[in-house]
Amino acid sequence: MAVSVGVVAAVDVVWVLGLFAVRRRVRPRLLLTSGLGWLVGLVISTTGMPAGRAVPVGLLVGTMVALLWSLATRSGVTFTWEPDKVYNQDDGPKPRLETVVLVATALFGVVAIVLLATTH
Repeated sequence: MAVSVGVVAAVDVVWVLGLFAVRRRVRPRLLLTSGLGWLVGLVISTTGMPAGRAVPVGLLVGTMVALLWSLATRSGVTFTWEPDKVYNQDDGPKPRLETVVLVATALFGVVAIVLLATTH
């Protein structure tokens, strides 16, 4: 249990420091969605029981939330009550660093899956 908690804590720190490091080279929407995913994961990790399972589950859920929200809003946001209007539309080329951030976030999810598979 202590190993998985320590690994997840290290991944959480790397996640936040990574977002802080790239904050000026990616669009704010990516920072917002990744930050919300990190926050969701942190809440689950710190409030769930037993801690040995809750910490990797929190990391997995947080990474999935961040990836899904980031990919869903990558080109713009549309609401159901105005399906023809796209807010913050961005059809231009995406910054390459955003793809790197999304791949790193997916790798954090893989770490969480490995930790869930190896903890009892």
